[in-house]
Amino acid sequence: MRKDQKEWEIYLHPSQKFIVELPSDYRLAVCGSAGTGKTVCAWYRTQYLARQKCSIGFVAPNNAILEISQKKLEMLLKDSPVECYFLVPTSDNHLIQLANSVSHLIIDEGQELAPNWYKSLGQFYEEKKDGGVTIFYDLNQLGGNFQAGDNRRFEYRFSEWNSVMNAIPLLNRLDLYINYRNSREIATFYTKMLEQNLPYPIKYEIPIFSSGEVVTHKLIDINQLGIMIAEITKKLHKDFSYEEIAVVLVGGVSNFDTIHQTLNKAGIPTTSKIDVTHKMLVTKSRIIRGHERKAIICVLPFLRERDDVGKVINAYVGLSRARDRLILIQINGE
Repeated sequence: MRKDQKEWEIYLHPSQKFIVELPSDYRLAVCGSAGTGKTVCAWYRTQYLARQKCSIGFVAPNNAILEISQKKLEMLLKDSPVECYFLVPTSDNHLIQLANSVSHLIIDEGQELAPNWYKSLGQFYEEKKDGGVTIFYDLNQLGGNFQAGDNRRFEYRFSEWNSVMNAIPLLNRLDLYINYRNSREIATFYTKMLEQNLPYPIKYEIPIFSSGEVVTHKLIDINQLGIMIAEITKKLHKDFSYEEIAVVLVGGVSNFDTIHQTLNKAGIPTTSKIDVTHKMLVTKSRIIRGHERKAIICVLPFLRERDDVGKVINAYVGLSRARDRLILIQINGE
């Protein structure tokens, strides 16, 4: 925990080593709540199989997620004896073509792929007896191209998931339970706040390490948001570098350009790109999903009980990105 941001981002929990080192023809679906290190596990699984001279296809649901994994894997796969292929599929045919070209398929953020794609993939693996696959997913982070209020499509995806996984022959299932990304205070806070409204129970052991208490602010005048974020950032900057802090906006609560301008005028360097260093990240929950910062300022509209699944999921993603410090700014009246 004393290491810098870059080293923390690729830390693999020792309990996950056995997943990384499973045989190349093994088929596994790994479910894990936020903070359990699914994406990092996917990276090291890729590295391990590459070192065994196993050809790998790494799949992500969109370019933003894939770009981060590519950059991490460029480092982890340095001097690899085989090449790794990266894909953002736009159809089940693309997915099957990749699976047919490699020995093992690794799918990160697997909940984002369409159910019928998995059914097609299952038919493919019925014929390819020796093909392996590892799928990492969390249905509580389902996003995709859904509109936030499109509850019918969310409910359809949830109801289809078990049949989708059953479609892949010889697929084993595993849950990750150790949350090692969030402090005890942060994990307890967002679990109590959101668990009743999320589609599935949050499954993990509450982390053992502690940090500062979660601080919440209420804001009525949205025009004061940039100023409030600037004041909070200056206080956080006493303990954290700018690249260890991120602002996560949930639900389109404000204009990105306005926030960037206000923060820059206050002398705070900002960026909208996850991999930029020495600046504070200002982003949306769907962009930072799968990644974290030591300190997060999460801007959240007021959540009414079960108002829509998408908004609750976005809140879950945003709040769970913090490791040591979480500041919540809740916009009243949204």
